[in-house]
Amino acid sequence: MPPRAYVQQMYFDTLVHDPAALRFLVDTVGVDRIVIGTDSPYNMGDDQPLKTVADADVGMTPDQLALNGARALGRPLENS
Repeated sequence: MPPRAYVQQMYFDTLVHDPAALRFLVDTVGVDRIVIGTDSPYNMGDDQPLKTVADADVGMTPDQLALNGARALGRPLENS
């Protein structure tokens, strides 16, 4: 299997510190593979990750991010 085929088995973090990098990531893997990540307990340097995603203008909503996170954890949201 080519390496790119594995992408659909992984999730990727919004914490890239650059709107252009986030747009590239979304264009490459799709909005359904993106989650809000954390470096907890360390400071991740982004106190408003939803605003960061909105400002990057990648077409992702908080609901989409919640659904992606639930899927990544194997816990689909109610009504999804």
